[in-house]
Amino acid sequence: INQAGARKTLEKATLDITHYQNVSDEEKKAIETEANLLVKQDIPVVKSLLARNDAEKRCGMRIYQGG
Repeated sequence: INQAGARKTLEKATLDITHYQNVSDEEKKAIETEANLLVKQDIPVVKSLLARNDAEKRCGMRIYQGG
């Protein structure tokens, strides 16, 4: 699964992904349920600012996934 795009506003966020096969309606519902459970946990977000090279060294190319 790879990220293909993202859109974020103060009210809503969406994430577009690609997958090697079609995702069934049942699988979509399970993904949505799990995502909503995570959101409802209200996990604190820690924000930090790193120079690009330092961020890439620390986190690899995954920093570009997630919008």
